[in-house]
Amino acid sequence: MKKYILTIAFVLFFVIGMVLSYTIFKPAPKQMVTSQSILTALTSEGFLVSQNYVFQQTVTIEKSTGSALKDVFFGQTIEATALMKVSAGVALSKLQEQDIRVTGTEIHIALPPVETQSIEILGNITLDNSQGIVKRLVDNDDGYNVALSELKQQAKSAAETPELQQEALVQAQKQIQTFLQFVDPEKKVLFK
Repeated sequence: MKKYILTIAFVLFFVIGMVLSYTIFKPAPKQMVTSQSILTALTSEGFLVSQNYVFQQTVTIEKSTGSALKDVFFGQTIEATALMKVSAGVALSKLQEQDIRVTGTEIHIALPPVETQSIEILGNITLDNSQGIVKRLVDNDDGYNVALSELKQQAKSAAETPELQQEALVQAQKQIQTFLQFVDPEKKVLFK
């Protein structure tokens, strides 16, 4: 009889230990990844700069009156050179709920188009300003602001070529894919 009681106590102790260990160490429920959770994670990033380009830009600005004689007195020629940095990428804050679709094994994302975020000068502008005699006395404009504006416009145009836009898009896709692999490593990320 003692043997049976000891065996029943051992089995009961074993079963209680199994139940307690499962209760304490049970696996955590897997988080469900939805299009809304991905949208929230991506839009919180704001603007994703995926490429930076550096261009050596040179501009010549002629402010002519149309007459060679008047240009001696009132004309102006500005030549400017500078290193310009253009940052391009994708505005993730523009993503909408319909741009993201989650299926069993895939995440489909339609990204907004690549756009230029900023244009900056690296270093100084080298400026050569030739002004007519009267212009120099009456309206002495060094031409810095006009040159800066033109340099920025040319740098933006240089960065908006289809090849560079495609490169910025591919880099943005790679960065988003890496980010989403941390969110759910089992899903494949596809871009539309």
